[in-house]
Parts: sequence; structure tokens; C-alpha cells
Amino acid sequence: AIMPSHSPLSLSLTLTLAVFFAGAFLSTNVVSASNYGVDVSTLVSQKSFECMLKSNFTYAFVRVWRQADKPDANSPQTLKNCFAAGMHACSGYIFPCVGCRKNATQQIAETIQFLKANNVRYNKLWLDIEGAQFWKLGATKNRLFIQELGNALDDYGVNWGVYTNANAWNGIVGKWNGMASKQLWWPYYDKNPDPQHHWKSFGGWVKPKYKQYQGTTTFCGAGVDFNYQNY
Repeated sequence: AIMPSHSPLSLSLTLTLAVFFAGAFLSTNVVSASNYGVDVSTLVSQKSFECMLKSNFTYAFVRVWRQADKPDANSPQTLKNCFAAGMHACSGYIFPCVGCRKNATQQIAETIQFLKANNVRYNKLWLDIEGAQFWKLGATKNRLFIQELGNALDDYGVNWGVYTNANAWNGIVGKWNGMASKQLWWPYYDKNPDPQHHWKSFGGWVKPKYKQYQGTTTFCGAGVDFNYQNY
């Protein structure tokens, strides 16, 4: 009789080895492709970012425009330190000044020009839409201001998203889905990185790209917030 090419013993051994190597491969991916990151609003050193990376926090958001209606002077060096440390992604966020001397288009223009003048690169920019007490134009004009910010970013060819939560968004623009096509960075401080934990759709968004799950924390010698990437 002709013996089968794969005996039960050899098949069992093959499956065992396949599972072992597959497990090793998946384990390596989990370690190297972290979904954890930080955001910062102060000067952060390369050494601090290197420390974060070793702890598997692999990306950072850096404040590049302040509510004081001017660029964040620390942001160029912080972004350079972020990239120099080997972080996988280094992005910026803009805290716009509503009703200030500079209009939305001017604030975006100055942000982009400031980063360019300092030879700074970045992966993406985020519009920080929070603090209803700062948005005193009324829902209709607030929407127009946000649209103007977004249009200006589009004109510069910048990849951008929106940082906000339901309370802030509804308090600033009311029931409006005008930015639902943009990715959402969602702050909800429950100290739980699970992006579905406490999540409820708003503003037309069905899920967040990032969840900011813990507020100001000292980590690797820097003041940071903790974030989790959903997808």
C-alpha cells in the first residue's frame, strides 16, 4: 500500500510548528506596531521621546498654534525632537483664537509659514475645537469659522482632522455634521484606551480615529496626555 504523503504525526508536527511561528510573528507585530501615543503643549526633548518609544508610545501630537493668536514657539524643536527620536508619526494641533485680531485664514497661513520657516515637517494637523466659552460668535458663525480654517488647510494641501468631543462640539456648533468627513480625535478621560468605551456618535462621526483617554500626566520627564489609535 502507498503511505499517505502526510502521516498524522507529520501533519501534527507541521501544524504545531506553523502555530508556533505564526504566534511568534503576531507577537512581534503587536510589540512593534503600538496604537499608543501622546500629545504635548510644552518643549519635549529627544531623550523624552526616545523613552516614550521604548515604552511603546509611537506617535505624538504637538501644539503648533496657541489660543493666544500666535504660533507655539516650542513646536519646531519639539517636532524635530519627535522625528529625531524615531517616533513613527509626529503631527501638530492648532488651538484657534476665535474673535481675535487674525481671522481663520490668517491663523492657518501663519501656522504653515511658521513651520516652513523653521524647516519643520509634520504628518498631519488637527483643529482643536473645544471650550465653548471661547466660541462666542454663535453656532452659525462658529461653523463658518471652522469651515474657513478647514478651507485654508485644504488650500495648503495639508492633511487634517478635528479634535473635539460631543459636549464641546454641540456647545459650539449645535447639531452640525459639517466635518464628519474628517477624522476625529476624541477626548474622553476615562483612563480606558478602548475607543468604544463610552463612545456615542455625534457630529456625523461614527467612530473616532484616536481617543485621548487620560489627561495631563508626567511621563518620561514630560507633561503629556495619553491617546489610543482606533484604526
